[in-house]
Amino acid sequence: MQAGSLTSSDILYSASGNDITTYSNTPLVTYGTFNISGNIITDTGVQNYTGAVNLAANAVLNASGITFAGTVNGAYNLTLNSSTGAINFDNSVGNSAALGTILLNNSGGVTFANTLDAATLNLSGITAGTVALQGNATLT
Repeated sequence: MQAGSLTSSDILYSASGNDITTYSNTPLVTYGTFNISGNIITDTGVQNYTGAVNLAANAVLNASGITFAGTVNGAYNLTLNSSTGAINFDNSVGNSAALGTILLNNSGGVTFANTLDAATLNLSGITAGTVALQGNATLT
């Protein structure tokens, strides 16, 4: 593990209703399956999820940039706040369990590189950058 980083290479859970918070530009990097059931705040650091992410409750993620390399699933709402960096979904979103509302707030652009399945996609918080939907999108 790098000094000043929070890294996991195994299954990592945010315990029911509990939050994970890091400070002072500390990045959060996960390499295994990550089951989210609380809020994740990395102050000015980035969040990189290289494995699958499963939502077990509504979640709010705050960071300077957020990247999901693996799939994102779970029938819950997901709010992503990225202060300066991009929000990237490099794999399918909602391919095995469609998400509820996805609310995106950032100034660095958003990319959905694969399929998207959610109840609602709210882009009202995008203040700059582009929004790229590169796969099929299903909003119900």
